[in-house]
Formats: sequence, structure tokens, C-alpha cells
Amino acid sequence: MYPRGMSQRDISSTIEEIYGFSVSHEMILDITDHVLPELEEWQTRPLSNCYAFVFVDCMFTSETSMNQRSMPFIRFWAIPWKAKKKSLDYD
Repeated sequence: MYPRGMSQRDISSTIEEIYGFSVSHEMILDITDHVLPELEEWQTRPLSNCYAFVFVDCMFTSETSMNQRSMPFIRFWAIPWKAKKKSLDYD
């Protein structure tokens, strides 16, 4: 939610609205501060030039915010020529 532009307070109120428990915006800030460096490292990782197989899977989930809408969760799996299967999305 944070990379999509929601503030820590917005995320806190959304979690309370969806899941029914409260999380302080300070806790959201601590979590994003821990996760963002790892996410940035993942986004800049090197990719192979060629993969033997690439699989794409998609699952739709409901977003329960102001408006009810379906959001896709897309997963990419790739198998390089001489390596094991690995996920190209964020695990």
C-alpha cells in the first residue's frame, strides 16, 4: 500500500477497516523502513537474458476500500536454462 502512495495513517485505518484491529501509523512506518531497502534491492536485481520457460499466474482478490473492485495478483515464475525455478515477483 505504501509504494502505491498511501500514507502510514491511511494504511493504519485501512487495516483496521478490513481486519478489525488497529495498528499505529508509527508501527507502519517502522515496518516500511525495514521492508523498503530489501524491496529496492529486489527491484534492481540482475535478470538473465533468456529463460527456458516463463509461467504467468493470476488471482483476483477483492479490495474493500471506498469502492468494491477486483484487483489482480500476478505471479511470474521463470526457469533459466541451467538453474532451478525461481520467482520473478516479490516473495
